[in-house]
Amino acid sequence: MNCKKAIICLLIMILGGMVFMPTGAYAQTSMLSEIELPLDAENALLMEGHNEQVLYAKNAEEPVQPASITKIMTLLLAGEALEKGNISLDDIIATSLRAYEMQTGSQMFLEHEQEVSVEDLIKGIAIISANDACILLAEHIAGSEEMFVQKMNERAEELGLSNTNFTNSHGLHDSEQYMSPLDIAHLANYFIRTQPEIFALHSEKEWTFNNIRQYNRNPLLGTFEGVDGIKTGYLPEAGWCLAATAERDGYRLIAVVMNSETETTRGVDAQVLLTHAFTNYDHFTYAFEGEEVSETTVHRGTEETVPLLTTSNIDVVVPNNHEEHIEKEVRPHSDIEAPIEKGEPLAIMEIYYGNDLIREVELVAGEDVERQGFFSYIFSSIGGFFSGIWQSIFG
Repeated sequence: MNCKKAIICLLIMILGGMVFMPTGAYAQTSMLSEIELPLDAENALLMEGHNEQVLYAKNAEEPVQPASITKIMTLLLAGEALEKGNISLDDIIATSLRAYEMQTGSQMFLEHEQEVSVEDLIKGIAIISANDACILLAEHIAGSEEMFVQKMNERAEELGLSNTNFTNSHGLHDSEQYMSPLDIAHLANYFIRTQPEIFALHSEKEWTFNNIRQYNRNPLLGTFEGVDGIKTGYLPEAGWCLAATAERDGYRLIAVVMNSETETTRGVDAQVLLTHAFTNYDHFTYAFEGEEVSETTVHRGTEETVPLLTTSNIDVVVPNNHEEHIEKEVRPHSDIEAPIEKGEPLAIMEIYYGNDLIREVELVAGEDVERQGFFSYIFSSIGGFFSGIWQSIFG
């Protein structure tokens, strides 16, 4: 224990000398930090959750074995099956021989033919990372684990996870099963946003099933402010892994640490990443819902222009004290012609930090614009023609 404390203290001291650097240490044209953080992990990624901007990366696109972090996809498919009505939390399943024989790694210790609910299986996976629960839930959703794995890979492709391949539902060793830290962060963020009820289970510190009390292995729960998930992992072939997420004042971060040397250092690595972002980046609302941010010309309308409004709050994250580097570019749709209805999509606004595209948002019409009648249009066109001549002659 003293050795672990010494390691933690040493790394936090090193971190303290690095994260509190002046803002000039950042490149003015990129969100990606140029600071080398003191990480033990061979692969790491830090992402903010609003716009999925990468704030720090270390071998982040390299495919590595994800170990139990695999279970994020398993739980995502379970949540989506619940939404479609294909399964129910109250479904009762008899434990299959295959699930019972899964006695490697974390488990619920299911007995053969023991009846268990889908709700308990989901809790077992989310809280204590139960491998036997993964197999039984996969069989219930898809008929077999093999068919479920096929669905996992199909969903990965749909989500654009280009450095991901699954061969099982639980994450035990298979050289053909891999994910990159970047893919893990994208998947985790999508899961958090679309499955809030299942995600909330990851913040539970313990769970009892079959009269066996077991504990959540996330080392940051209750020790690092704002951490509420999400998944740990370990294999001799994968090292110690952690996908950690924390939220403070609506500002969510996702830190992915892969192939760390020890259980202790994976937790320290995740703290280093999260502390770096919370210390050196600002989170604020660039534009509020319903705010007029631009206007665009309307062809053949009773009004020459129409205001363009946002449809939701637009939150951004930038290095400390560099808000002035944010710029926007509004791209109206082509051939905007009256009549226009209030709320009709009319343009795309691109928000940049230097050369980095932070976000694209849709802008809508702020008011109705009626179409000009034929003669009114002719007269205004003639007036516009002579006005153009006048301006060209007299400036």
